[in-house]
Amino acid sequence: MDGRPEIELPDCPPPKSLPGTRTTDGEAFPTYACPSVPHLVLLVPDVDKVDLDRRGPPLRRDPAIGPGGANVNWVSPVGDGTYRMRTWERGVEGETLACGTGAVACALTLEEKAMASSPIRIWTRSRLPLDVSWRRNVDLITSIRVRGEGRLVCRGIVGELPT
Repeated sequence: MDGRPEIELPDCPPPKSLPGTRTTDGEAFPTYACPSVPHLVLLVPDVDKVDLDRRGPPLRRDPAIGPGGANVNWVSPVGDGTYRMRTWERGVEGETLACGTGAVACALTLEEKAMASSPIRIWTRSRLPLDVSWRRNVDLITSIRVRGEGRLVCRGIVGELPT
């Protein structure tokens, strides 16, 4: 243990390709994964070049995903065996600095495409890594663990909602 928090997620089915997804140039291998929360994962050459404000909303609700939509993750190789990701989260309806289940979805997709294996390090928009490990059986992903540092990024007071 390195002192960073770690969580174990419930088992999940392997990721599946979504060939009907409306991708643009540079977005490859659209894949659906559901490690507790539904995610669409797209492989891109460089996550920094993705216009999330333009691409996030339509992909989050892409008909290929089904009702309810999904979080959308773009992932690209760093070059040292690690990867970088960016996430558009449903509910937030915007980019978030990190997403643990998104990192798992990216890791499982990379394994599915024979680009990586457990364990894997994924760098988030916060510039902090999430380390993901898992075991793959034929039709089930088990022992899913995510380790990473959490940080307080803002404080606020929420008033009562209007009735």
